[in-house]
Amino acid sequence: MREKPDGRLAEHGGNLRKASEDYGMPADGWLDFSANINPLGLAESVRKSILQRLEQIVNYPDPEAIECKQAIAAHYALPCEQIVMGNGAVELIYLLVHKLRPRRVLLPAPAFSEYARSVRAIDGEVVYFPLREADEFRLDVPEFIDLLRGVDMCFLCNPHNPVGNLLSREALEPIIAAAARLSVPVVLDESFIDFLPDAGRITCRQLVSRYDNLVIIHSLTKFFAMPGLRLGFGVMPAFLGRLLEAAKDPWNVNSLAQSAAVAALGDKQYSRETIRLIQEENQFLYQELRTISGLSPYRPVANFLFMRLTHRRFNAVTLADATARRGILIRDCSNYAGLADAYIRVAVKRRADNRRLLSVLRDLLD
Repeated sequence: MREKPDGRLAEHGGNLRKASEDYGMPADGWLDFSANINPLGLAESVRKSILQRLEQIVNYPDPEAIECKQAIAAHYALPCEQIVMGNGAVELIYLLVHKLRPRRVLLPAPAFSEYARSVRAIDGEVVYFPLREADEFRLDVPEFIDLLRGVDMCFLCNPHNPVGNLLSREALEPIIAAAARLSVPVVLDESFIDFLPDAGRITCRQLVSRYDNLVIIHSLTKFFAMPGLRLGFGVMPAFLGRLLEAAKDPWNVNSLAQSAAVAALGDKQYSRETIRLIQEENQFLYQELRTISGLSPYRPVANFLFMRLTHRRFNAVTLADATARRGILIRDCSNYAGLADAYIRVAVKRRADNRRLLSVLRDLLD
């Protein structure tokens, strides 16, 4: 599949400054459904930890982020030596590609655009594996495995962004095992998995000890509603972790982010409330969106919904423009490789915000 132009691939949701410039609205005036962030907002425990650590920004942060790694290890039942901290999950994606320098990289389309951009940044070739609409964008595992022989790395994400499909650990392990036999690294992005009530049954984190070609990428900023801090981690074999540690900025995770991670991972009530809210609201949104003319939502598993737009007057671009003029940002998915202008994505928020979105969509489409 041919790649889309760089400029289009660089677009993401959640750019409130640009939206404000385009539509003349204050940045704090938006109801933003374009970025998939926890609707509970910043936990009070995290807010307090940041304020308490504020005076310490006159000192360098711990370059090894020991307390942060220990909190992650305890929360996710991982050995510390498998954990590498990132200034957001995206930093680790670029570091991996930069250090391993794959010539050809296999990844599904549509998928998070930074996978492809990281490969092009080293002049590598992207080999897209198209997810077919007729199959509801589900990954064909045997077909994907067949293409591993001709590549040097592959990317997957679970739950899949932007569609929201989910693969079981039992479905993913044959891919990882087949890639291991070919010495092909598998980078599996689990950035949305914490929103699932059965995440422990789905995650492949524990397979890292079994397969030395497996890397798990995980964001902490989506679930804990702090994308402005930039915080993520990778789970990988120790030898690869040492390679990345030697390549990255030694102070890539700032003091406030490290403190926030420790507080967030220790706030079990916040995590439980998040999962309860998301499961309740994504089903509410799904059922209500199905009743709106010209929308065909896919059944959600995490904190966002992907849908096909079949309205006679709107496509994804014009609908995103129309909702923005009413103060609501949605994700136009036409800039994803493999998608035309018939797809949009919306985050899951609290009931009052979800009702406002539904009201605007009904007014425009029904």
